[in-house]
Amino acid sequence: MKDSMKKSSPAAIEENKAELVEWQAEMDRLQALRPVQASRDRLKAKDIPLLEDQIKQQEDAHPEISQKAEKVLVSKPFITNFVIHLFSDRGEARDHQASTK
Repeated sequence: MKDSMKKSSPAAIEENKAELVEWQAEMDRLQALRPVQASRDRLKAKDIPLLEDQIKQQEDAHPEISQKAEKVLVSKPFITNFVIHLFSDRGEARDHQASTK
């Protein structure tokens, strides 16, 4: 009985209203991220694999250019580190570096 009286007190009601406003703001913030998530998912599922295929086709069509690029990466550590930094969240550059050692 005392619990229900505490929960229905004006102070408790005001506290609950304030908390509701905070949660509503958080829900709005998260819902605003839906387009960002959709873009990220599209990039990961379609755009990036398509670009990777196009890069592979170009590398296969012009192996001499790919070989020159590989030589530059191996002979210029600064460039290699820069490329690793660019792709570090995806792992390909780290895999490349490990395979050239």
